[in-house]
Amino acid sequence: MPETDFTDPESVAASFWVAWESYDGEADTDETYVDRYRPLVTDRFFDEHGAEGIPVPPQNLTAFRESGRLRTAEVDSVEVPEPAQEGDHQIVLTVEGNLTDADGGEEIGPRESSRTMLLNNTGEDDPDWRVDRFVQQ
Repeated sequence: MPETDFTDPESVAASFWVAWESYDGEADTDETYVDRYRPLVTDRFFDEHGAEGIPVPPQNLTAFRESGRLRTAEVDSVEVPEPAQEGDHQIVLTVEGNLTDADGGEEIGPRESSRTMLLNNTGEDDPDWRVDRFVQQ
């Protein structure tokens, strides 16, 4: 996980993307997966991504757990997409990067991936950014 500066929305978006997209099929449980991304999201995001009470993308995590595979996410860039506008309380950012799957230590070619998300400033006096929702691309 990259170090997160919660006053910088780009830092939060990058950290969230890595936490959300990375899995360790041998070591991750639903709880450890959630613990990685929970500090980076709003309560609304957390509530909206519930699956049997545990907000994870179950199709991915379940398959990785059954296979013991590993997925790592590496950020290439974080950008404000056009025509999204930056504001004091909300910002839309697109994170682009690569996902690499490994099975038994053998890499299964990296592929490009991206997600666009809305971040909210949840701080009162100082910025305190969190991912609030995914934005359709």
